Amino acid sequence: MEKKIRPAKELYENLVRDSSDIIISVDLDRKVIVFNPAAEKAFGYTKEEIIGKHVNMLYADPSQGLHVHKATKEISTFEGEIVNRRKDGSTFISQLSTGVLHNEDGNVIGVMGISRDITKKKLEEDELAKLLQKSLLHVQQAPLAVIEWNTNFEVTEWNPAAEKIFGYRKEEALGHHAEFIIHEAAKEHVDVVWQSLLSQQGGMRSTNENITKDGNILFCEWYNTPLVSESGEVLGVASLAHDITEVKLADEKLKLLNETLEQRVAERTVELKEKNIVLKKEIAEREKMEEALLQSEKLKSIGTITAGVSHEFNNILSIISGKVQLLEMDYNDNSELMGEFSTIMKAVDDGAAITDNMLKITKSSDSTSAFVLSDLNELIKQSIEFTKPRWKNMAQINGIGYIMDQRGMGNVSLLLCNPIEIREIFINIINNAMDAMPDGGSISFCTWSKEDTLFVSISDTGKGMTKEVKSYMFDPFFTTKCPEGTGLGMSIAYGIITRHGGKIEVESDLGRGSTFTLQFPTTNKKISPTMTLELEQEIYKKNLRILVVEDEEDLCDILDKFLSRRGCKVKIVDNGAGAINIIKVEDFDLILCDLGMPDVNGYKVVRAINELIKRPKIGIVTGWEADRKLFDKEDMNVDFFLKKPFKHSELVKHINELFGTDS
Repeated sequence: MEKKIRPAKELYENLVRDSSDIIISVDLDRKVIVFNPAAEKAFGYTKEEIIGKHVNMLYADPSQGLHVHKATKEISTFEGEIVNRRKDGSTFISQLSTGVLHNEDGNVIGVMGISRDITKKKLEEDELAKLLQKSLLHVQQAPLAVIEWNTNFEVTEWNPAAEKIFGYRKEEALGHHAEFIIHEAAKEHVDVVWQSLLSQQGGMRSTNENITKDGNILFCEWYNTPLVSESGEVLGVASLAHDITEVKLADEKLKLLNETLEQRVAERTVELKEKNIVLKKEIAEREKMEEALLQSEKLKSIGTITAGVSHEFNNILSIISGKVQLLEMDYNDNSELMGEFSTIMKAVDDGAAITDNMLKITKSSDSTSAFVLSDLNELIKQSIEFTKPRWKNMAQINGIGYIMDQRGMGNVSLLLCNPIEIREIFINIINNAMDAMPDGGSISFCTWSKEDTLFVSISDTGKGMTKEVKSYMFDPFFTTKCPEGTGLGMSIAYGIITRHGGKIEVESDLGRGSTFTLQFPTTNKKISPTMTLELEQEIYKKNLRILVVEDEEDLCDILDKFLSRRGCKVKIVDNGAGAINIIKVEDFDLILCDLGMPDVNGYKVVRAINELIKRPKIGIVTGWEADRKLFDKEDMNVDFFLKKPFKHSELVKHINELFGTDS
């Protein structure tokens, strides 16, 4: 049987239809005459939608079409990448090849293009190029030494950090055996590590004694890993090295510092316990005398009592803060230590904020200058986490179970507040709830908003309260937990809520638990990015003569060291009487004076300074809440106040504002 031969036209049509490549033909007016199924799939248009339409609608940039057709017209073909636009507006990149179409008479009747989507390939190529560039930058800019070795333990790569650590330039190190940077005491250990790496036992970490080009001994921490080809052959070893010499030395100093701090804290703790015993007796006697006073008078009495405690705490915090700031000056290039110092300073700041809060119980000011926008739900979660050791760890040891139910916390707007104070409220309520549930139970948290008010409710399944207890619960020193409780927790919470313009309500029945409902006004303010600027710590005016009047020996030592390092001539006196005698015979540019000192206090010193013909500048440095109105008189004039504990940069800022730049 004779085999039937298909006409050329039929073969061409089948080829166009079945091709996985995009095939599009246009006439001399650049209108589409062929649009195969692969093109339909790629562009999202049906054949019927596109035939007869101008081909420019398929280009992301119509000028590309002019370029393609001009090239085809001039040299009959075009090869290149084109950015195409789909029906839905998205784009893709294709590799396009074109050629002219002729009729049976040999006349040009149009152009045919065959293309393939290469978008994914282009993205992969771009990502690979970026990755290679990024890897190269990482090696060159890495703070750690990046070194590669061949199997003979000879250097094949040596980055700038390696040059800095070991002192050898790259061209000096390449090709050298590793023994040129290994200390004699470490060679045996390094040989063992090297053999393990070549036998492909995986990455290994080690600490070795090394030696620099100048012959100095240093300690380096190394992380090494074998370089293995796809076939499994070991090609060499890649190493990262970090100079930890200063860290080792600093560890010993930090250990000594910690021991000193622990001893000082222990001594202070004993002193505070003794003072607390005295204070409790005074508070008990004061309670009997003030039973008939109104709530405001009760709050005022707390302010008087806690002022002394706040002063003592602030002195302790000032010593810790000052010592840490001096250490930061010595070890500012040690990121690990600076991180630890930052943690200590944050604890100091939190401690200072707490002592300030103790004094705020009697204040009714509604100033929000120190408030920040905070996530109310996040503050609750932080408070729950803070009390976790009690409701989870300690409870489990005693066979007690607590449930912290947070399912009722909804999406609410931000709250303009002091987050430390708000957390203090929640922690107080959580602890009170657990006291009311000694055998375990559930605490539920709900948050919601209504109009211009944020609501928080905290409910427990505890013993509940009587009406009498409810009526006195916000009074200072009222407690049902004698002798452990102080009775200050809920009075402080009440003061905090009032200062935030809020309210607190309590519902409680004996045997059915209690519910605290807190209300806070919302704010229309939006969060804007803020930047914490590190204040300048250099004193512009050199050789300033400064007299420090302070009865705390450690604070004197700290100020002496800090100011002396900044080019000042410092003299120390630990009492007011001595200060008055010195200023009569010696001239000073600045006098830094404490207020609370025995016998002759800071107020008397300030008055004596203002009587001098050549009056120096005066800065008050105190842990007390100073009444600024007392210094409005002419004979009590001062130039600035600095509240303990303080940052050294704050002191420098005041000095620079007073004396300007050094001519």
